Order: sequence, then C-alpha cells, then structure tokens
Amino acid sequence: MTNHTNSPRHPRSRATRAAVALIVALVALIGLQSQSAGASGVVPIVFPYPSFSPTVRTAPTLSVSTVAVGNTVTAKPPTFSGTVTRIDYAWEYCTQRGGAALSCNPTGVWGNRYTPTLASTGGMTLAQWTSGNYHVRVLARGYNATGASAATYSPLTRVVPGAARGQLPLVQWWNGSTFAVSGAAAADGVDGAIPFRVRAVRWDGVTVGSTFGNTGLFRPDLRSIWPNTGNWGGSGTVVVNGASAATTVCLDVGLSYVQVLCQKLPPRPLT
Repeated sequence: MTNHTNSPRHPRSRATRAAVALIVALVALIGLQSQSAGASGVVPIVFPYPSFSPTVRTAPTLSVSTVAVGNTVTAKPPTFSGTVTRIDYAWEYCTQRGGAALSCNPTGVWGNRYTPTLASTGGMTLAQWTSGNYHVRVLARGYNATGASAATYSPLTRVVPGAARGQLPLVQWWNGSTFAVSGAAAADGVDGAIPFRVRAVRWDGVTVGSTFGNTGLFRPDLRSIWPNTGNWGGSGTVVVNGASAATTVCLDVGLSYVQVLCQKLPPRPLT
C-alpha cells in the first residue's frame, strides 16, 4: 500500500490550504470594514492628490506706458498654472544709461497700485528725468498652500515730472518799460533745477516780452510748501524788457512751459 504522506504533492496541499486561509482572512477583514463603512458596504480607497506651487503663464502688465509723478499706475495680474490663493506685488524704479544693464531698486511700495512721489523715486534730477531712461515696474508672485511661484516682472513704464508749481512774490518796475520778477518754481518729482519762463502779457492776452532760464536758487522751505518737489526753486531776479504795454506777468514752468500763475503788474512808478 502506497503511503501518500511523503508524496511530492503533499507540500502543495499545505500551500494551497495556507493560501485559502489568507483569502478567507482578507475577505473577513473587508467584511468588517464594509460594516463600519455603512449600509452601502463600499470601502472608499483614497489616493493622495499631488499639489504643486503655481507656475507663471503670463507676466503682469501695467495700466499706462507713461505715468507722471503724482498720478497712479495699476498692475494687471499675471496668470498662473495651478491654484493661486494670493498674489503679492512689489514696485521698483529702474534706470538705464545707453547700453548699460538695467538697474532697479525697490520703492518700498507694495500692492497693485503705485503713485510715484519724489521720495519713492529716489529724487531724480531733471537731466535724469529727461533722458527718457527712468521707469517703474512691478514684481509679482503667486502663492498657494504648497508654496510660491517664481518672480515675474511687468514691462517698464516711463515716469515723467508731474505738476509744475510756482509763485511770484515780488514784481518791481525798474523804469517805465522794464520790470524785475523774483519768484520760485518747481515740478513734482524733480530734485534739481528746472526750466522756467516769465512772460509779460498785454491786456488782450498777447505776450509782449519774455525771458527764459533755469531755477537754481536753493530753497529748502519749498519742501514743506510743495512736499513732492525737491529743494530747488527761486528764479532770482528776472528782467523783462519791452513791456511798456504789459498789464500782467505770467510764470511758466517745466519742459513744456506749463503756465502756473499770472498776476497783475503793479502801477508804474511816476517819472
């Protein structure tokens, strides 16, 4: 009689029984989980969803290509791939001379709106303003729960001087047809000498005499009178000839000679 106890098939029977026992145990475990999952008997399997920092798709843009000191420029937001919960903006002013590399510095202003002032633009001189190489730009980053995007920059917007300001505290006749004007002038955003023009104007508005110059009198008091201008102002004494028919004197300030004020001439001295 053959003994099957030591036959080669016996280990296979043990392996089969072990596998069946494991399957039964797994089924029982799944059944317990199904009971705890609710009446549906469905056990949810949750896979972690990968999360990534935002990726820049398009850069921010600015609302204007040229902004005057005292006016406001607004940043239009960049676009991103992925979820973005916050966008931060930081403004910079930039200069570039000839073929030199662009040099940018922080203005200290945050947010999507910026109004250039003398302080935040670094106090540029007229020559630097008029070179056409003075600009602002905005840096933007997008954020979500995972992290931040790379920095992205807007195109440059040119900054130009703002409102011209002036005063004519004194007009004196030298003789019947010549008078001298002592006054002050400045323009928003300019920390230095600027052009001015004094005009003698006839009763019908026709200019009958004028003189040109550049402000250069150091006037620290102007900073408190006109807080957005530099410490420059007075024209000193300006003599206007050929003004015998003039009734008014006017002060024009800045590169485009913006009229800032006019005042009546005082009575002529008796001769």
